[in-house]
Amino acid sequence: MIRFQLIVFALIGSLCLAVPPLASADEQEGLDLTLDQVVQDVVLHNPLVREARLQYLISRNEAGAEWGTFEPELVARYDRSELERENNTLQVLQLFSDDFWEKNDEYGLGIEGTFLSGGTYRIGYSLNRMNNSETDGREYETFLGISAEQPLLKGFTHGAPTAGLRAARQDRFVAFHSYRKQLMETVTMAESAYWNLAFAQEELRMMSDSVDIARKILEDSRERVKAGKMTELDLMETEAELHVRLSQLADAEQNLFDSMVQLKLLLFDTRIRPDQRLMAADPTVPTALERWNPEEERDFSLTWALRAQPDFMMRLEELQRERIILGFQQDQRLPELNLKGSAGFNGLGDSLGESMEKIGSFDYPAWSVGLELRIPVLLGIREKYGLEAAILKGKLAEARLEAMEYEIMNSIETLLLKVTTLRSRVENAHKVVEFREHMLETELSRMEAGKSNSQLIYAAEEKLTEARRWELESIAALREAMMQLAYFRGSVLLDQGFERIEGEQVVLSEQLLMGAP
Repeated sequence: MIRFQLIVFALIGSLCLAVPPLASADEQEGLDLTLDQVVQDVVLHNPLVREARLQYLISRNEAGAEWGTFEPELVARYDRSELERENNTLQVLQLFSDDFWEKNDEYGLGIEGTFLSGGTYRIGYSLNRMNNSETDGREYETFLGISAEQPLLKGFTHGAPTAGLRAARQDRFVAFHSYRKQLMETVTMAESAYWNLAFAQEELRMMSDSVDIARKILEDSRERVKAGKMTELDLMETEAELHVRLSQLADAEQNLFDSMVQLKLLLFDTRIRPDQRLMAADPTVPTALERWNPEEERDFSLTWALRAQPDFMMRLEELQRERIILGFQQDQRLPELNLKGSAGFNGLGDSLGESMEKIGSFDYPAWSVGLELRIPVLLGIREKYGLEAAILKGKLAEARLEAMEYEIMNSIETLLLKVTTLRSRVENAHKVVEFREHMLETELSRMEAGKSNSQLIYAAEEKLTEARRWELESIAALREAMMQLAYFRGSVLLDQGFERIEGEQVVLSEQLLMGAP
């Protein structure tokens, strides 16, 4: 009874009407999908794509945050100090007092920051409001000026001041291509699931045809038994053949159901009901093969792979990052020699206004300049081994890049040859199917004329089914090879219209950067 219900369900499913696009298909029994619809839905809703997109956006913001190293800061400060002490003998003789006290309020306001050259600077104003036991009233001491410190060796050479900024930029590029890789892998999985559904539909149709033929043979056999032209044993054998095909039909229906579930998991679209049937609407045979040119495909694949293949580009960006780190470590091996300097004007008065007037008169300038040298006593143990490690990491990154390039080039050559071979195999399989269909039609015509029997028809039908299965497997293998070729050359997103090349840079569509609304 269960098997009969599955068969009826399969026959009803094959008659389902086409439905509107994905966004308006909630109330339909079935849902016709094109590959473009599936890919669009996957890049918007699949959780793996969402996670990779967020990781890239995080890395992009972290790279932008590195510019904060060079952002000027407004710095304000206030200090209050009080002192009371007993004077020693010398101080008593000088100050004519046994005790001394003072109360000071210090204010400061300035802008501090870091130059792109690695130097630091401060431009500001300071005020010291002083009051003590030896003066009458308060005094105001002010200073307006600039001070700076610039590394001349360590911290200045090999691009060390901007090393963090450039390394973060390379990390952003790595995250960008990692996001592209996840997109490509997910789109490829979606394509594979879509074609699995399409092939499962073809297999179900093929097995339905086989069951129809078996039913026709069984009806004819029963008439032959009534006419005395066939034995009951032959009739039982005919019924057994029908049950075998019914079992195969049930397996095909289950395979179709599993394919639909797999595709739904990848789509991750809540608008698709769990019990809703999905159907692939695109033809299974690749139409692009009609204009396939092996030499043009080879040139395009090899060129594109070295410009956009995500695994290769990630290794390339990692190598650039290691070179930045190597330069920084080479800089750190140098002695620390810093040039320091300051310049400004002082003011002193019994009031704040008087003190500021003296600054404006420029009568009391102050400046200083000097050098400071620091050399590790043991010649820089940390820096020495850090440099050696950076050199080895650079060599490792180069080796990984070379290995990835070798793998990609060889994989592309292998897949180009495989696609060419499978094209020929699909064409040959189709010719065999046409021949087997003709042989079955001939045997069915002969049976109607009473010149054939069920054994010959079943034999012809089994050969036709075998030929169709071979053709279907060949098409599936061809589809898989083409998807692998697109992945290894890095053109999966390009083929779907999700990215483009501007100059030497890969640019994703805004849809992939923003995600679903």
